[in-house]
Amino acid sequence: MNGTCIGIAILFSLLSGDEQPQSDAPAAGPKDAQGAASSSADCGEWSSVAPMNVQRGEHGLVTPQDGRVLAVGGHASSDSRTHSTSEMLEVVRVFDQDLELKYNKFYIGLAKAGQPNNFVIFRPKKDWLRLEVRLDRSDETQSQLDESGLDVMEYDSRWGRYRMRVSKGDAAKHREFLRTLLAKAYKAAE
Repeated sequence: MNGTCIGIAILFSLLSGDEQPQSDAPAAGPKDAQGAASSSADCGEWSSVAPMNVQRGEHGLVTPQDGRVLAVGGHASSDSRTHSTSEMLEVVRVFDQDLELKYNKFYIGLAKAGQPNNFVIFRPKKDWLRLEVRLDRSDETQSQLDESGLDVMEYDSRWGRYRMRVSKGDAAKHREFLRTLLAKAYKAAE
């Protein structure tokens, strides 16, 4: 690479033809790019480069000393399991806007101001999401779950959690029931 034109890889998603990457580069990105572009910091020339293998969501960007911009962390944002988790986050944010997803080794939990608040946890599977809601076992809650139309699994007595399989579309279809159930678990955890 010559000294006057140092290449910087800039990762961005173009949702429409006019959206530009967020960068201090001197020229706008290519109008036909789909996912990534490379720019010369000195020359302002853009060229398309291969996109990421998997579209990422909630990732961070780091800039090593060599001038590259790298996407790190996050998750596969086009994955239906991740979509279901994001839909569930929208449901719980109805009653607490400050809740965020907290990615752990074996499950996805929730946190508020950096502190875990796992009244519900999510365990992504290949084709569905296991939702585990921490509530004391009761005949009333079990009856409501049985009538909800959700795929209810056996109650986990060890951890005190109702478990259910949430497939694509279930969060939207059962949104009001899930909101009520999760609000109940949220209040019980306070």
